[in-house]
Amino acid sequence: MFQNERVINGETRVFHNVSVSRSYEKDGAYRRTHSFGKDNLPRLAQVLKEAEAFIDMVEGVRNS
Repeated sequence: MFQNERVINGETRVFHNVSVSRSYEKDGAYRRTHSFGKDNLPRLAQVLKEAEAFIDMVEGVRNS
């Protein structure tokens, strides 16, 4: 999860982005991929929902 600030029309705006990857071991070395199998999808969906809730909370606090 990343927070980026940009100035748009003289106003600083904050944007949040989420990058998803997973690591695995192959031939004794750890590698990273952005590919997920079908069995990973339910957990991935849950993690993304939690990320969305966190961003909503942070943005709600900041915009209050």
